[in-house]
Amino acid sequence: MKTKRILSSVLAAATVISVAGCNSGSGRQEVVTTTGAATTTTAATTTLDTDEALQEAVGNIAEETKLELTVDKKIKWLAWWDIDETQAAAELFKAQYGVPEEGDASYGADFANEIFVWTNVAYGDRYDKLGQMVASGDSPDIFPFEIGYFPISAYMNMFQPIDGIVDTTTDDWSKYRDIMDDFTWGNKNWCAITDINTSTLLWYRKTIIEEVGLEDPYELYKNGEWTWDKFLEMAETFQNSGDSKYVIDGWNVPDGFVATTGVPLVSIEDGKLKSNIADPAVERCMQFIEKLATEDYRYPWDLNGFSTNQRAWFNGDTLFFLEGTWGFESDSWIKYRERFEWEDDELFFVPFPRDPSADQYYQAMKQDAYMLCAGAQNVDGFAAWTNCVLIASKDESVVATQREKSKRDFGWTDEHLDFIQELKTSMVPVWDFKNGMSVGCANDNMPTLEGGDGSPTRGLLVLPYTTAGVTYTQVRSTFENMVLADIEEANSKLN
Repeated sequence: MKTKRILSSVLAAATVISVAGCNSGSGRQEVVTTTGAATTTTAATTTLDTDEALQEAVGNIAEETKLELTVDKKIKWLAWWDIDETQAAAELFKAQYGVPEEGDASYGADFANEIFVWTNVAYGDRYDKLGQMVASGDSPDIFPFEIGYFPISAYMNMFQPIDGIVDTTTDDWSKYRDIMDDFTWGNKNWCAITDINTSTLLWYRKTIIEEVGLEDPYELYKNGEWTWDKFLEMAETFQNSGDSKYVIDGWNVPDGFVATTGVPLVSIEDGKLKSNIADPAVERCMQFIEKLATEDYRYPWDLNGFSTNQRAWFNGDTLFFLEGTWGFESDSWIKYRERFEWEDDELFFVPFPRDPSADQYYQAMKQDAYMLCAGAQNVDGFAAWTNCVLIASKDESVVATQREKSKRDFGWTDEHLDFIQELKTSMVPVWDFKNGMSVGCANDNMPTLEGGDGSPTRGLLVLPYTTAGVTYTQVRSTFENMVLADIEEANSKLN
């Protein structure tokens, strides 16, 4: 599996660099468009062009929130996506520190007037490229935080701690300090979390709901009726509404449902990884997942080259599609909305339905955070950027203006954005470290029921979901010892 080679190369690269001695690094954390949009609680109408209004809003707070830092170098950013430098955090950074080395074409003409120098990497090659850059002495400064590679990314020295670089003890960080404590490893902080959002959402088309005669899931949610049981009722009705009708599609569907129990497969408790794969709540949820397979409610990936099928969802043949807020801003979704002239609220969403046996409404959440790379050379840039992201996500005038920009640029409605904000505060977050504890679990390949070269934690969840007749009891008997061994190995790194 390529992922094993990727992570091994990073480990080899890490031996070249003494992470403990790396005091120059830079990372950045950016509020992408939906994050900026999601942070507001009020809809302010601006009469100015939203780009100008945003610059004015950040200018009003620039001096009072600036840190005593010197940022005279561009920030090197390695990722499979670029950062939009017209967003609030970037505008605030420019207002406080200017554009580092503005007009300097030595980075390439495309970056001469940019804050960041972006190295574009294919998603599947991202850790391979990171390892190569670290080993060569040309480390990127920042890299996206991924819970699917944590804590392995910490104990394999891909990154360096942020302690002493970002002062997370200040009042500005108080909202996220407890969450950052959930991500400590070896008593060190690794990521400056500036916001949390729902990890993924269940998107649907309102006209399809109406045509089939189903209740609007959003209304069910508001009435406290959006549960697993209601989901199954809707599934049966929709499947019987025509031929080749499926209820749900998207990657990581089982993960989202397990999170609603409040019990992740693998948690960090008292500073160590802990297995919950035999927990009764997980077993109960996986019986629910098995039903999605046996009743053919989930879209069968083998019909589409073992891949998801967004087109079937767009065409109304699949009821729910699992995607993050970024899906709404993607080119493919925008083109469909424009081509068919859908109403602004045609595409809507709900969180995963509530586990009726859980004591609270739990949901898998994602963290807006970036990692400081081993060997990075722009510590001040990292500290300045994370502070800009944090402040931009909190200031009411900046947030309100960013909201208007998001509506203009991507077609979000006030109802969309209000609901995103509500979910951020009403859901109880669940963090699952099942894929980030070892090279084997971070593997993207899917194992068979007999094992094989694939991630055992992925196998636990996905095999009962994709294959009718395969039970969680069966897959647990195959993979449990592998998972326990990986946990023991990871925890040994703390000694």
